[in-house]
Amino acid sequence: MTTEKRILVTGGAGYLGSAVTKMLLGRGRQVVVLDDLTYGTAGLDGVLDDPRLELIRADVRDRAAVRSAVQDVEAVFHLAAIANDPSGDLDTALTRSINLDAYAPLLEEARAAGARLFVNASSFSVYGVNVTPNITETDPLNCRREYSRCKAESEAVVRSFTTDTFATVSIRLATMCSWSPRMRFDVIANQLLGIAQVERKVVVHGGEQQRPHIDIRDVCDLFEVLLEAPREKYSGEVFNAGGENVTIRQLAELARDIVGQDGGEPVELTYEPGRADERSYHVNSDKLERVLGFRAKRTIRESMQSIADAYARGEWSDSHADEYHNIRHLGNRLAAAAVG
Repeated sequence: MTTEKRILVTGGAGYLGSAVTKMLLGRGRQVVVLDDLTYGTAGLDGVLDDPRLELIRADVRDRAAVRSAVQDVEAVFHLAAIANDPSGDLDTALTRSINLDAYAPLLEEARAAGARLFVNASSFSVYGVNVTPNITETDPLNCRREYSRCKAESEAVVRSFTTDTFATVSIRLATMCSWSPRMRFDVIANQLLGIAQVERKVVVHGGEQQRPHIDIRDVCDLFEVLLEAPREKYSGEVFNAGGENVTIRQLAELARDIVGQDGGEPVELTYEPGRADERSYHVNSDKLERVLGFRAKRTIRESMQSIADAYARGEWSDSHADEYHNIRHLGNRLAAAAVG
């Protein structure tokens, strides 16, 4: 379909953002990407010349750039962030500045410009280490590090801007997985598949930790549902968005089995004791299906298989490369800035 107004995707060149951007373009929408391109433009290969795409290279904290980006925008998908707990710990002040302090100015500018929808990408990390099975949106949060604390606090900020004409929603995303134009191998399912593919040996620490996952293609489908559904059904709400709840052991076994199909050396699994602060949680996403009729449909096997398929196509070779690991890439930039 086509639309007169545009969709703003902050962080639109990132792991999830690049997939969302390409999905929106593929469905006939006009897209504005606001991204400082910390990880380059690889995620947007193939669409940079699309006349329906406008790329604004800027920090999400740059209010003038934000004001420009939100003009004539129907909806904002706010994905820009320092992603994951380890990266957030590198510089907690920087993390809070980007992952929380940038929210109010962005929301103010979007609402003032006439946007009708603001979608906030939150995270299951707000549940921390939690032994309660089937966690729902009303269960207590257990934020343990700066990244998850900012995600939890952002939800309240977003909700406070809700009006009858400006719908907001926070989506707590499970650990994302599958191949992406801007790939990451620092999320557990992708990481295990990458190690199995290249090294043919996987070391599992602990193994019984529960982790909910969701394929980024399912997240793209959910975002399209949010654009099309009556906004009064979900405005001001928080939703869990996950697919399968699995253990780290199960992920490692899937990696072994998928890679083992290529006819190469068998993949060896070894087990070691768990490490400190091993997050574990089992999350329920029934509210999303009850309210919006949406349930993630892709299996973790399909997600991991997409990465093995990309390897077979020659799209990646070394899952340890810094470009695939946010914490290393960001750490290198911070170190260079300190020296400079």
